[in-house]
Amino acid sequence: MKILLIRNDNIGDLICTTPAIQALAKKYGAENIDIVVNSYNFCAIRNNPFVNEIFSYTKPKHKKNLLAKLKAGFSKLRVFFLIFIRKYDVAVILRSSYSPWAEIFAKTARAKQIIGVAPNNQKSSITHPIIIPPFTHEVMACFLCLEPLGITYNDESTLYSPLNPNQKYQNFVFFHISSRVRENQIDKDKILSIIELLKANFKDIVITAQDQHLSEQIATLSKVEHLNTKSLDELANYLCLAKLVITLDGGITHLAPALKVPIIALFGRTNLACWRPWGKCCIALQDESKLAQNISLESIQNALEKAKNEFCK
Repeated sequence: MKILLIRNDNIGDLICTTPAIQALAKKYGAENIDIVVNSYNFCAIRNNPFVNEIFSYTKPKHKKNLLAKLKAGFSKLRVFFLIFIRKYDVAVILRSSYSPWAEIFAKTARAKQIIGVAPNNQKSSITHPIIIPPFTHEVMACFLCLEPLGITYNDESTLYSPLNPNQKYQNFVFFHISSRVRENQIDKDKILSIIELLKANFKDIVITAQDQHLSEQIATLSKVEHLNTKSLDELANYLCLAKLVITLDGGITHLAPALKVPIIALFGRTNLACWRPWGKCCIALQDESKLAQNISLESIQNALEKAKNEFCK
């Protein structure tokens, strides 16, 4: 049976899908499983041993000039053509919410069975609509999408394969100090206070951030090293050998556990039940205000002690 999976959103989302992909491959064989992704989240499935062929396209909205948008459009058309000529028995949209484009990909694959979350009160080509209960973690939501194929969760873990592991910061504690969402951000004073807690518990610390200016400024003030990388994929080359990661909510929340690195995640407004880091060596903190800034230093210190004593031996 030929199966096409579709996951065309973000890196962290695709990382949360990897346990379900592994379970599916155990039953049906990786050689029978293809997947549609985009150029942004491609790194999360690259070199994954549980899929056969990866169809990747670039989203035109991610490109600025007209020529780049046209090239991106052609890359998308190419994927449509390739999955059309292959023709699949089953297409599974591995998402916890409905995606019109994902349904179009599934329909183009000419699959007899299309499994996924269907739109509300609209006609759909999805033959096996899935209902995801509120507060279901994204990992388990993906398994619900595979229930019609007889797949259940059996302690599979998330997976990410770094391209070129780098030993420069091996056994360092990484502190990722930036987030794109305002409620998930903390101010400079809070960052510096957390770094002091890290210094009291660990010897080697390095900070990272999407904002290079911010990381350089904090590094100067705190007298710790900073690392600038161009992408989450590049950062993974260093994180894979880390002792511990402490981060604000974002892609690293899912990247670190997939690299089998212990993590402390500081959450803001994100739904913790649905998006907490998945794994045994993970700690997630969230204040009732849903503001990362309000997470107490005491709770962070307790988390650091727990991580140091239980995860970082």
